[in-house]
Amino acid sequence: ESSFTWKDLLNKGNVNIVDFYFNFNFNNAEFTRGPTKGNTPAYVPAFIAKYGLIYKRSDKLHASFLSTWVREHYANDTQDANFKIPSYSV
Repeated sequence: ESSFTWKDLLNKGNVNIVDFYFNFNFNNAEFTRGPTKGNTPAYVPAFIAKYGLIYKRSDKLHASFLSTWVREHYANDTQDANFKIPSYSV
């Protein structure tokens, strides 16, 4: 996870802060035994990325613009093509 902060010093009297938010999650899950050995468990994408901007103006106004990207994954443990969930953003 990483964070970047920028302060607008040109605005006299009020301090505006823009935070850039980024989080990356790497999942390395795999069955080690049984009939699904070598497959990834259901609903476990390999990558999830969360990112966006958080705007703060004093203590009264905070606004967040965030998004999440999820890599394709499966809705079952056998990784049947009929249960494939494509990548998506929220």
